[in-house]
Amino acid sequence: MVRTTVVGTYPRVGDTPEEQSLRRGIARFDRGEIRAEDLRALEQKVADSVLWEQNDAGIDLVTDGQISWYDSQSHVAGRLASVEINGLVRYFDTNTYYRQPVVRGAVEWKEPILLDEWRFAQSRSKAPVKAVLTGPVTLASLALNKHYRTKKALALDLATALAEEVGGLVRAGASHVQIDEPILTRHPEDVSLVSETLERIRAEKGNSSLILFTFFGD
Repeated sequence: MVRTTVVGTYPRVGDTPEEQSLRRGIARFDRGEIRAEDLRALEQKVADSVLWEQNDAGIDLVTDGQISWYDSQSHVAGRLASVEINGLVRYFDTNTYYRQPVVRGAVEWKEPILLDEWRFAQSRSKAPVKAVLTGPVTLASLALNKHYRTKKALALDLATALAEEVGGLVRAGASHVQIDEPILTRHPEDVSLVSETLERIRAEKGNSSLILFTFFGD
């Protein structure tokens, strides 16, 4: 039997006035006109429509579309200890930019990153919701490292931190966790490091399925 899932982010903004609501909300938040909880409510409204669309299409394993993510780096790394978020940097060789994480000290997990988002999504979906995390090697490769002597050392500590996050998601009921490592298509020599970091994460996956996803090349 073939089962279906969705990978990658949904567009947060569409063409119609209704589909522009989140863009307007972000602008109002940046101007200080609405509170963080108001912006979160707007994000949840868009995520709700994303989940409805996937459920209506009969997708077996859905996501929340990563609607609340500004980018794939800062959303995850910015919640870890000793990481600051800097200015915009080009994402690989695309016309997309991300806010670059700056590592100032030893990286550690300090609080849930995706748990509230995943719980909301699962409460709004009849199908299982897949949790998605940017992988430790991609995070280490695209961060500005001001503390560790090597990328490997940073990636391993990131893997330990993400393993704690995965453990919390699994205990909350997540049956599938996807780790995104697009860096592999640009640096295939990192495959052994990706394997080593995944072992740390796998130790916390329990009975859930751990999925590796890569993109941006062969």
